[in-house]
Amino acid sequence: MTEPSNRLPHHIWFRCSIRGLAITLGQIGFACLVVMLAQRVNPLQAYSSLYQWDGVWYAHVAARGYRTNHPPAPSTDDKDACNVGFFPGYPLVIRALQTVLGVSVQTSVLLVSQLSCWGFWTYWFRFMDHWKASPRLIEGATITLLAHPAAFFLIAGYSESLFLLGVLGFFYWSKRHERWAWPLAALYGIAMTATRIVGLPLVGVPVLQSWDGPIPGRFIRVLTRMLLAITASLGGLLFFAYCQARFGAWNAYLMAQAAVGVKPDYLWIVNPDYWHLYFPTNHPPFLTGNWASRVTVPLMVCMFAGVATVEICCRRHSTGAEVRQRLGYYLCGAFLFYFGVAGMICHPDEPLQSVIRYSFCAYVVVVLGFVHLLCQVTVMTGRSAAIALGGLRLFNGASLLLQTWYVSVFANSHWVA
Repeated sequence: MTEPSNRLPHHIWFRCSIRGLAITLGQIGFACLVVMLAQRVNPLQAYSSLYQWDGVWYAHVAARGYRTNHPPAPSTDDKDACNVGFFPGYPLVIRALQTVLGVSVQTSVLLVSQLSCWGFWTYWFRFMDHWKASPRLIEGATITLLAHPAAFFLIAGYSESLFLLGVLGFFYWSKRHERWAWPLAALYGIAMTATRIVGLPLVGVPVLQSWDGPIPGRFIRVLTRMLLAITASLGGLLFFAYCQARFGAWNAYLMAQAAVGVKPDYLWIVNPDYWHLYFPTNHPPFLTGNWASRVTVPLMVCMFAGVATVEICCRRHSTGAEVRQRLGYYLCGAFLFYFGVAGMICHPDEPLQSVIRYSFCAYVVVVLGFVHLLCQVTVMTGRSAAIALGGLRLFNGASLLLQTWYVSVFANSHWVA
């Protein structure tokens, strides 16, 4: 199931790139169509409406640089007061693209997100080809990601797509053996940790996946992966060093987050109060992004439990190396989900606000790991497979309808996640 490591299969990369471009353009077209039908605007206005909320903050960082008061306390009305509550990866790429193309910062915000989305989907299909996934499996897994209610953030002015590009690029090249694989893995890892603070724990995943192969070379492999993990973490660590040098506080980012009420509770998973679902009375609950974020928590926990159950049932059909590879993806998803919920659990405006968006990245890597399993074994056949496929289609259909609604709400400058 592996390809020769001495050369890159250029034709396969080209095919994956074309697929990724088609998916990205399809997402952009879908979002613009929804906005045009909902708001009666022209295509350019519909496209521009994808620049909302956090995208404005990222644009300010890219255009003006980091600013903060003392102690850091962001103001929703005055971005010059403090904008250090955002990691630098996305703004840096925005600024670079703006300089190269000479476009407005608003346009650059959207282009960076959408180009990163293209890259993310390219790596997604590269993983599928590398594992020799069947066309039916590729189609089902891809639709499952596209239908997620928060999938439109991949092409909006947010950092999700850049972060996921860093994650998939880092995981892919850390397993390759070409002479340029290590530098590429390090580059993607730096982009990952510079874009989101939750990228820092993920740098250890390749170390976990390096405990396979012949024992004599294991020490060198582990040492190489540890060096890669340290290098990849520089994206986030250098930002902390910058905050120390510029503002005299290495944790200025954390202070800025705390100032707006983001106070992580890492024991949320054992507190039953956080598992309670509220039901708004002034409008249907499923139409609000905050309610969907609350529902996301038990749904994601059920997904983790279901994947774990299937893995246990299929453990005899996979080698230790294959299991460790998937375990790395599952742990990655668990870290992203756990820390995302912990950060939003005590949000002053609404508990668990934005979890549906933060959990999307976790959802992607868990689905990636599960696809790897399905490439190794046949979990269900016959009637059970037909029932599972029908249930998945119903779930994807409902998710896509919810995404359609959220796109129209988001484009109308209302909060979704």
